[in-house]
Amino acid sequence: MSAYLQLRELEERLKYLEKLVGEGNSDADSSKMAVEQIYDVKQKLANLTTGRERVHKLWKRLDELNRYLDPQVADELTLSDGMKSDIILAEKDHIEEQAALLQQVENLKSVFESEHVKAAPTLSDKLHPLAAVQIDQQEKLENLGSDVKQLLEAYNNIITLISKQFVQWDETLTRYEVSKKVRKTNEYI
Repeated sequence: MSAYLQLRELEERLKYLEKLVGEGNSDADSSKMAVEQIYDVKQKLANLTTGRERVHKLWKRLDELNRYLDPQVADELTLSDGMKSDIILAEKDHIEEQAALLQQVENLKSVFESEHVKAAPTLSDKLHPLAAVQIDQQEKLENLGSDVKQLLEAYNNIITLISKQFVQWDETLTRYEVSKKVRKTNEYI
């Protein structure tokens, strides 16, 4: 029975490979084509490595290389059990903090599963008109803000012009007063 299952699994894998290769028909010709293409690739690899001793050594040690490239093996090789325990102890506060936060989430689980939260998707139909009203109000606020800015600029321009006019009048009045004082002082002499 298990041989039958293995054969079935191999057939499914072959169909999947054929689909990936692009010859995805399930007839016998396409199966032969997929096998032939795989064989051609194997032959090309064999031809490339012929006479290259270093490549053969590398192929023989490929499983070992893959094992060393695994991050878990790297940790085993570089960190002793004492160092791992030191790392855990150094992160003790952080781990306890995360555990407390997870406990809070667990305690609040009933809130997340409450009827109010579950009913939230049904309320989205009521939320859409409110969102549209808010967008309209934001646009009106932006327009109002630009209008207020223009009014303030106009007000500042008017105040500046009035201030300049008052300065000119003050200068003119000062000149008249000075000229009048000069005459009065001349009359007394």
